[in-house]
Amino acid sequence: MRIQTTAQQTQATGTDYDPQRPYRDYSAVELAEYMEIQHNRGQGFDPAAVFELVVRACELESIKGGSATQ
Repeated sequence: MRIQTTAQQTQATGTDYDPQRPYRDYSAVELAEYMEIQHNRGQGFDPAAVFELVVRACELESIKGGSATQ
C-alpha cells in the first residue's frame, strides 16, 4: 500500500489541546500516513501517535458495545 502525503505534518490545535494526546486533532488517515513515513524511513513509531490510534480503537469498540473477539 502506498500513501502519498505532504511534507507538512503540523496542524493548528484548538483551545482543548491535551499534552497527553498531541495527535488528537489529526485524522486517522493522517496518523496512518505519518506512521508509514516513519516506517519507510526505518524509524520507530512515535509512541504518542500509536497511543492515539489505540485510544480511538478502544472508544470505537466501546461504542459498538463489544470486543473484537465476539
